[in-house]
Amino acid sequence: MKADYICDYLHYSGKFCGKACTRPEGCRSHYNKNKGQFCSEPGCSKVTRIEGCDRCRDHVRGHYQIQYVNRLQDKAQMFDQYMYSILDLPTIDELLMG
Repeated sequence: MKADYICDYLHYSGKFCGKACTRPEGCRSHYNKNKGQFCSEPGCSKVTRIEGCDRCRDHVRGHYQIQYVNRLQDKAQMFDQYMYSILDLPTIDELLMG
């Protein structure tokens, strides 16, 4: 049996498996596992296997916190617009203009 492929599974240490294999998906140990990728944060060399995210566990927390803060700010802005439209209050721009 001739090995035509090399396993490109990325270990958490940052090294590739590199075993010779007959499947394009990888060697017998890694053919059905999530391949993973390096974290997208500058200066970080950790591996991530989180679906749909390109950051490691250390940096993904900050990403989710930013999303949460943005949702809170959007809700507050929608509430302000609702209150100004219901109570017919002048907006800040109108107060500053005259």
